[in-house]
Amino acid sequence: MNKFHTTICSRVVAFPGSQNSEVLPNIYPVTNEEDFRKVFMQPGLDSGKLKEADTLEDLAAQLGLTGKAAETFLASVERYNELAEKGVDDDFGKMSIRLTPVKNGPFYGIALSSWILCSIVGVNVNTNLQAIRPDGSPIDGLYVIGNDMGGFFRHSYPQMFAGTAHGKTTCFARLASLHAMTGSIYED
Repeated sequence: MNKFHTTICSRVVAFPGSQNSEVLPNIYPVTNEEDFRKVFMQPGLDSGKLKEADTLEDLAAQLGLTGKAAETFLASVERYNELAEKGVDDDFGKMSIRLTPVKNGPFYGIALSSWILCSIVGVNVNTNLQAIRPDGSPIDGLYVIGNDMGGFFRHSYPQMFAGTAHGKTTCFARLASLHAMTGSIYED
């Protein structure tokens, strides 16, 4: 499990010193496979959203993938397995410690869309948090903060610092409000 240890938002497996999640305070972190299955897997399986299959072909079918979509899914897993066995992700640069072949079932899948933590793109803003046109001129009265604000995570997502997205949203909301009310992001 250490191979899958991650930080902040994506951590679901306990490690020494970890704290309970605000989202799942009574059941997180799980400390063994049985609890993990009960807490995270079984509710998804029971709801029908999470699919379980003994083969990748069956998983593709359960996920509603047919024809070219199923072929692409199977080819993508095959390519990933090649890279995992090689130990180098030539396609996307995934850290080698995170590469694990997807070969032995059961396999699990879930269809997800339109849910992201933050954006590396978005509406560009000036230093006053005003939305700007392509020529750089501000759009009066339109302020953009939070995940809609472009560029903040353009070059890096600092996963080791919990609350970065929330903190910038809170701070920048205050600054945008100050500018909207007084014309300056600085208090007198």
